[in-house]
Amino acid sequence: MTDVLNTSIGQPQDLESQLHAAKEAMVGPVPLIESAPDTHVDLPRGLTYQNKVFKRAEVRELTGVDEEALSKCKKIEDTFDTVLTRGVVRIGDLALEDLPMAERQSYLRSLLIGERDLLALEVAKATYGDVRLFPYTCTRCEYKQDLKLSITEDIKLKEGDDVTARSYEFTSSRGTKLAYRLPVGSDQMEVLSRDLSVAEQNTLILANCIQNIEGDVVVDPMNFARSLSMRDRQALLAEMVGRQPTLTWDVTFPCLSCGEEQQVSLGWPDFFRP
Repeated sequence: MTDVLNTSIGQPQDLESQLHAAKEAMVGPVPLIESAPDTHVDLPRGLTYQNKVFKRAEVRELTGVDEEALSKCKKIEDTFDTVLTRGVVRIGDLALEDLPMAERQSYLRSLLIGERDLLALEVAKATYGDVRLFPYTCTRCEYKQDLKLSITEDIKLKEGDDVTARSYEFTSSRGTKLAYRLPVGSDQMEVLSRDLSVAEQNTLILANCIQNIEGDVVVDPMNFARSLSMRDRQALLAEMVGRQPTLTWDVTFPCLSCGEEQQVSLGWPDFFRP
């Protein structure tokens, strides 16, 4: 009886295999339909919407309509902003694609800078695929080769320290306690949109992000940021960078010819080149 059961179970499978083989013989191998890529991404801190925090975002592939919009951008920061406003479909309950562009920008600019980098990279992956080739010439033997990268495997996110907090404390070298927040997209866009030196950029970021001094409101944020010692400014900015989620854009690999270790520093624009 056992043999009869095994035979009856096996017959449909054998028949299916024979039909598959017959189809291949007549028309060639049956094409396999690849599963749709996962276009969801989890944000380290997320977006606050209607008194709730949402960390699950969804992106989409950019189309010709988006390409035309991107071609009209004059500055790199505007290109970056446009990639996000067009490529990010939803964050939690907030359907960004249903909103006017200005509202989309406002919500997306409230995200941490590292979260915006992550979303831009995910839009690139949805548009051009996970695996990308980058032409590279070895710095030692000058051998020309293609660096093959997987966005999923090779570009990793470092989430930062206590990234979910909305306020942090910093004690200056003089013992003054400051409360500060992490820079977000709106700070990033304001800095990049103005013709400022690095020192002036630092002043603007500090003025925007310092929330209070010993619990008191900062009356003149720009003047206070300028009054801080260089040591305190650099230490506070280093804390802000250290807490910010960041992507590992530097990739190390051996040369295919001489084996010498190479390092390539990439950025989000590199992944938008076909």
